[in-house]
Amino acid sequence: MITISTLISICTLFVAIFTLVFTLINNKKTRRISVLLAERQKKQDEVFKHITYVLDLGRKSNDINDELEKQKIKYELLNRKVLIWVYLNKQNKYAKEMRKNCNLYITWCASSLENNDIDVRKMYLSEADESAKEIWVLIDKYIEEEDKLKNRLI
Repeated sequence: MITISTLISICTLFVAIFTLVFTLINNKKTRRISVLLAERQKKQDEVFKHITYVLDLGRKSNDINDELEKQKIKYELLNRKVLIWVYLNKQNKYAKEMRKNCNLYITWCASSLENNDIDVRKMYLSEADESAKEIWVLIDKYIEEEDKLKNRLI
């Protein structure tokens, strides 16, 4: 016959095993979430590093007259375009719009560097400025959406 103390010991053992299993599962989830959050933050830092670098290059392209320097900036702009695509979070609802505006901005800036006609360059740079304004607005929206996505993950 099982005594009450034996029954309590068996119940305590089951509770301890259940707690151990639950803790192990929870720790695994916590580690996975921590890794995902760190990766997302790294991607977000990278995308904004490239976007701000492209915006800086676009501002520099207004004042460049040396053909060699124009080519250098143009290639740098076009190379950064791909990096922006890679680091944008596809789950963010503003990613497509950000990509579109960055593409437009880079294209307008690169086109202005290819053209020597001052009026045409001004037109291209004016269009690039409009895209830059959109990018600055989208940066705020993108960050807010990233914060919401992170909170949902947690």
